Parts: sequence; structure tokens; C-alpha cells
Amino acid sequence: MRITLPRAIALTAIVVLPVACGGADESPAVKSTPSNTSPSSAELTVGTFAPLVLGALEAKGSFHVDGALVGKGQRETVDLTADVQTRDGVTDVALVTGGISVVRLGDAVYMRDDKLTGSAQRPWARLNPRSKNPPEQEALKLAKMMIGVALAHQVIGGTAYTTGFKRGGQLTIDTSGEAQEYIFTIDLGKAAADHALGEMLDERVAKTTRKGLSVSIAIDGNDLPRRIEYLFSTTTGFAANVRVTLSAFGQQLPIVPPSAAEIGEVS
Repeated sequence: MRITLPRAIALTAIVVLPVACGGADESPAVKSTPSNTSPSSAELTVGTFAPLVLGALEAKGSFHVDGALVGKGQRETVDLTADVQTRDGVTDVALVTGGISVVRLGDAVYMRDDKLTGSAQRPWARLNPRSKNPPEQEALKLAKMMIGVALAHQVIGGTAYTTGFKRGGQLTIDTSGEAQEYIFTIDLGKAAADHALGEMLDERVAKTTRKGLSVSIAIDGNDLPRRIEYLFSTTTGFAANVRVTLSAFGQQLPIVPPSAAEIGEVS
């Protein structure tokens, strides 16, 4: 079932602000992929993984993301596509999910949805993080969640807090060749307390999430992450997978704000 804006917001609220939601379903697990082939790049370790992989991404400066947030029982899915630019410690994002567009440039977050503004001529809204308007607050939650999915690579920063770090198999992501899978579990509480996991998995989320974060990442011969998947589950029984594939490294992916004429007010 593909999720419309109201259902996507509801799913976002469950994940970002976990609430009681019944018994836990059987959660999809991150599993190893057996392989007899040799790795396509030098073997990475707990100590070298984050510096090399995040360094390779930073050097490229941009990449494209195809991703999904898969809810409990895999019955609910939010898909997205995104372009990401990183420069001088700043990460900009432009994404599309379910007919909704989000652009983040610096600290500014814009959402395109004419249901939000009530105007087809001015379908974009610049979301105010201090707004007391409930629709704007919910829109900002959704935007932040989907930006977090687009920036799933930030979970790599938590590898210093892993257990069970091991190689999986050789995965063919696309026609560009094979990638080496690495599998590990991150201590979510410790990594989030050190702000190592990026924007979605922060300390607030960690407090209501089971501490072990199961992660699978496929790395190509240039130390670039090609596929990232992680599973998290809350103490109230909710479970979800974040799944993304990365491509178009270093290509021109312009991220621009909407024009002033396209920006309306949240109704």
C-alpha cells in the first residue's frame, strides 16, 4: 500500500514520536548474503570503515538516492528519490515522495504540496520550525523524516559503536559491478549520545528505540556505499526498515529553492 500525505504523516509520527501501537510484528531482519567471491576493495575494519567511506562520499560532493521506509509487516511503504549535495560540512537535499517535494538548503526547509498551502499557484511553503500551526508542524515532521531517509548514509558514522562487524557477500547493485556487503549492529544509545548517527536517529529517538540497530551496507571498489539498509524497532512494538541505494556520485545535481512567486502560506 502506497501512503498518501495523511498516512505518511501518521507513519512519521509513529516513528519520530513513538506511541503505543499494539503488539510487535515479526520484524524484517538484515541478513548476510553468502558468497565465495573476493571483495572488490581492500577489506574495511571497524576503525577504517567510517573514515574511508564517508571520506569517499565527501570527496564526490553529490549523489542520487532511491529509497524506501518500510513499515511494520512490510504492509506500508513510503518511497522516495533524492539528490544530495555535501560541501563544507553542509548537506543540501531535494527529494520527492508520494507526490510531495521537499527541498532543504542550509537551515531552510521547503515543501511542495498544494493541500498544505491551499493554492495550486503557490504550492510551496517554507516551513517554520517554531510554528504552532498543527498542519505545519506535521508537515515539518514528515519533511524531517524523509530527509533522514535520504541521508541514510549518516548511519555510517555509528560504526565506532558496533558489535558483530563482519563481511557478508558480494552484491550486484546495478550494471556498474559488485559491492562488498558489511553487516553489523550499532549500539544506538551510545552512538546517538555522541551525535554519530546523523539527523533521524538522534537521542530523542534513541530513548524509545531498541538499542541494537541492525545495519547492512554494500561498499564498492571505490569505498562508496551503494546500498544501505538498517532496521530499527521501538520499545512499543513498531519496526521499520530504511532501505536506500546510492548512485550518480559526483554528478551535477543542482538543488535550488522554489521561486518567491511559488511560495505560499500554510493554510
